[in-house]
Amino acid sequence: MLNEERGKNRILTFVILLVILQGVLRTSIFIASYQVDFLEEGQASDDNLSLMNTMFLILGIAGLAFGYPLIKKHFIGLYGTIAVSVATIAFDVWGMVAVQYSAAMGIAIPILTIALLFFVREELLKGDRR
Repeated sequence: MLNEERGKNRILTFVILLVILQGVLRTSIFIASYQVDFLEEGQASDDNLSLMNTMFLILGIAGLAFGYPLIKKHFIGLYGTIAVSVATIAFDVWGMVAVQYSAAMGIAIPILTIALLFFVREELLKGDRR
């Protein structure tokens, strides 16, 4: 039982690191997008670029915001992180179809996050009952 709990704590720690990493990366992409052109000229319309930048900022901040409740093992951290991960997957699928295929790289971390949260969900939900 102790080893199982220790394993779940390691998974949760890894998920928290992934959530923070994803939040920092998305926010950094937002900031960098105003300093460097990531796309070739004409690859995306101005409207698409504005939407992408806004979504990078929203998803980055939301991911970071749900990191703290996840650390505290609060159910809001679980559900918020899942919601942000699903939104990130939807955003990256849109980016892959509408802008460039490399957006598919952004899908890996949210899928991994959701899969790992499945294993520690009971621990997170139990944390609220204490």
